[in-house]
Amino acid sequence: MPTLNPPERPARAALGKRLVSGLGLAALVVGVAALLPAEGFAAFFLVLALVGAYEWAKLAGLQTRRAILSYVGAMAVVLATLWVVPASWRAALFVAGVFWLAAAGIVLGYPASAALARSPPVALIGGVVALAGAWAGLLTVRAAAGVGVVVWLFAVVAAADTGAYFAGRRFGRRKLAPRVSPGKTWAGTAGGALAALACGAAGAWWLGGSLLGWIGVGAAVFLASVVGDLYESVQKRLRGVKDSGALLPGHGGLLDRVDSLLPAAPALAILLPFAQPAL
Repeated sequence: MPTLNPPERPARAALGKRLVSGLGLAALVVGVAALLPAEGFAAFFLVLALVGAYEWAKLAGLQTRRAILSYVGAMAVVLATLWVVPASWRAALFVAGVFWLAAAGIVLGYPASAALARSPPVALIGGVVALAGAWAGLLTVRAAAGVGVVVWLFAVVAAADTGAYFAGRRFGRRKLAPRVSPGKTWAGTAGGALAALACGAAGAWWLGGSLLGWIGVGAAVFLASVVGDLYESVQKRLRGVKDSGALLPGHGGLLDRVDSLLPAAPALAILLPFAQPAL
């Protein structure tokens, strides 16, 4: 049996950790979405949002334990308010949508946009908006369309990430955003897009509704996920760190795994009627 070259061994080991932790997290999330009632579903993702807030606080430049925990506490108050006032979910989705459009502009304008991305209002308030918008998006989708569409969302994001990873490794040459994330390529993005479009078509077969609508929503969810991934890369580059944390082996922090989901969830919640016009 041929032996691996020394540089290949750590790469294979890192990929193994990535797959194990990714599959474990995916199984946990799908299990929560499928088995827990609405209250348990909301509580589980609230906990994840608070973990994300802890990591975001550090990326935003907060350094003392008191400041970081105060930020997490503020995040908890915002999420609790959203839960008590479901009528506010739509507003949270709208604000999140505006934020992610601005984030796309920051990504496209980097490094000229670095000062804006680093500024406390954008870095700190943006984190609350992004995490609250994702949480409200998940709750909205579950309430309006059921657990199946939530699982579909996770499948699209996971399939796009996997497609991008392997297409990028095999065919990647031209960099997508070298100043933001040198490892991402146009070939990887194309692979992720094809996987997302395939999931969109599968959504029409599995969940019912408009085929073109599901494909279009799948494309929009994919584009949103790319923005989320690259925007977190901007924040990590500004802070000089590789990962948002060390919670997940092979992935880094929680935000490193769910950065694509943060804009994808509100995007799906907003655009879902195009796929299922009856909603």
